[in-house]
Amino acid sequence: MSVDWQKAVGLLSVFFLMAACVWEMCRPHSIFNLSLTRRWSLNFGLWVSISILTSLVFRLSPIALAASRPGEFGLLPFLLIVDASLWHIHFSLHRFGVLWIWHATHHSDPEMDASTGLRFHPVEAFLESAVLLGLVWIFRPAVVSVIVFQIIASASNYLVHANAALPRLVENSLQWIFMRPGLHRPHHSVDPNVQKGNYGIVLSVWDRIFRTLHRQTFDPRCGIEGDPPAASIDPVHVLATLPWREWKKL
Repeated sequence: MSVDWQKAVGLLSVFFLMAACVWEMCRPHSIFNLSLTRRWSLNFGLWVSISILTSLVFRLSPIALAASRPGEFGLLPFLLIVDASLWHIHFSLHRFGVLWIWHATHHSDPEMDASTGLRFHPVEAFLESAVLLGLVWIFRPAVVSVIVFQIIASASNYLVHANAALPRLVENSLQWIFMRPGLHRPHHSVDPNVQKGNYGIVLSVWDRIFRTLHRQTFDPRCGIEGDPPAASIDPVHVLATLPWREWKKL
């Protein structure tokens, strides 16, 4: 019986999310004030909606595309190219207002935890899916390369957003190569100047190379400047009102 690897990766993603939740309960970094149920309901609902819409729009997953055009492009080069490409996309989402209006949905979460890794606007999700499909089409990597990248990216996504504390030794060791919660948390600061840095998805090396790596010795207040916390759990606000408000600022 053949394995549906895209579904397998999806199940692994759920496992990583659950593992991050357990980690948050065992070693919480901060105490939250907003309703956890409402925040998680919204963030999880966005993830489910995006998963359905993406499958309808693109019809073909990156793994299925790689399987339909088998190639031999190396695993490590592909991982580095995709991660570097996603770094540039993330940088562009902050650099260009027409892209920021959609990325603002992700940053509107005033209390960052693993569920924040589910919180994206469908337009941003479509953009990143299109880029990943394009890279798979251009480089024709082996199927295993695409599977490995999606597993690593999924695990990293929940790790860096987790409201959890790493032992100091682990935190300091990871930062030289990988993104970690302590590096990504400042990126979610309500202060736009602090926000512009630490764009890495999996690796921190791109921020080092492009000199956008910032270290903060304090815990930032997360969210969007001028956005009331209560609005952050309103789906109409995060999907429509907020992008429209950010558009009017351009």
